[in-house]
Amino acid sequence: MKKSRRWPRYCSVTHRFRGIPEPQALACAVSRKFAASSSLGPPRGLEPAAQVIVGLMTQDPSDRKELWNHTLKWRKKTITIFALSVGNPQCVVWGRSIPKDWFDIGEMLSDHRLFPQQCNVVFVRPSADELEVRLWERGVGETASSGTGAAAAVVTAVRLGKSPRKTRVHMPGGTLSVHWKLGGEIVLSGSVELIAQGELALEVKGV
Repeated sequence: MKKSRRWPRYCSVTHRFRGIPEPQALACAVSRKFAASSSLGPPRGLEPAAQVIVGLMTQDPSDRKELWNHTLKWRKKTITIFALSVGNPQCVVWGRSIPKDWFDIGEMLSDHRLFPQQCNVVFVRPSADELEVRLWERGVGETASSGTGAAAAVVTAVRLGKSPRKTRVHMPGGTLSVHWKLGGEIVLSGSVELIAQGELALEVKGV
């Protein structure tokens, strides 16, 4: 038996993300553009002293080296990284500017032996109380935007004392508002635009 589903022009969407107990409602405006928000829950891998444990992102639980403010040598450069998990492994590179060779650095870090399952790499530059970001996604390469990447950027900036807990993150694909609440929850808010609509045929087993 097949059923078809048509997405209406005006909708209210409920979204469960990464095991969050309560669904997060996406508020839809009466137009083709929507204001949306979603919760990532708290970041993982952060101890009270802001130490990040790589054991959460490696195959060997006994390998618990700190990867917060960790330095690497590469092509006669010293690169400082801040690693954490916001549902997936993130490696943040903080600086006054985005490195000109960030493509190469992103590819190197994403496949580094410190991350057996690879990681996403987030390059962050502060701009007043907001953040500018470039993103290298594991298995993909450069990507225009990422909710988890934006979240990792804000968590790192707050931990470094460089950003308020609620700020805007500018990416080539758009801007997100990120709020890392005192209780640990990370909430993303931004605009969503309907660019296509259609019908989806679903196979319903046992019917």
